[in-house]
Amino acid sequence: MTTEEAIERAKQLDKERAIRRHERKTPTKEEQAQEMVKKMLEYNNPKPVEEAPKKVIKKNPDDWDVKIGEPIEYFDPELSYELTGYRPITKTEGLDFDPKLFTVAADTYRKLGKYTTLVPGTFAHRAHWQREWDRCKNGVTIGRYTLTGENYFWLNYYRL
Repeated sequence: MTTEEAIERAKQLDKERAIRRHERKTPTKEEQAQEMVKKMLEYNNPKPVEEAPKKVIKKNPDDWDVKIGEPIEYFDPELSYELTGYRPITKTEGLDFDPKLFTVAADTYRKLGKYTTLVPGTFAHRAHWQREWDRCKNGVTIGRYTLTGENYFWLNYYRL
């Protein structure tokens, strides 16, 4: 194809595009208003969405949905993860969760005005604070539930 032929072909394509552009009809203001009213009615009266029936699977509460080594593409809050110890608390699962097991230090502070009755400087006192430091840093597992260190700190030592 020569340069002149390419130029002619480009002009012809431009004319075809211009014709197609002019063939498109721009809606009038009345048509635009009708379309807007139609969209508002659809928005205010949405069609009911049919949900697929969920499968109810009876499972052992000690089993994990996602075991260590399985790939995790995204976090699903309805699944339990063995790697982190995460278990969901829903209407049917996790009803045995008792937050009081995780707030012993805060409860002691509320009752006595101090976190421990142990004598400062003793081995027991140092061991207590070492254990609390470890829980605030690494988290704690009690029963089937695990709390992160940040959550443990917030529940026991953070004051609003």
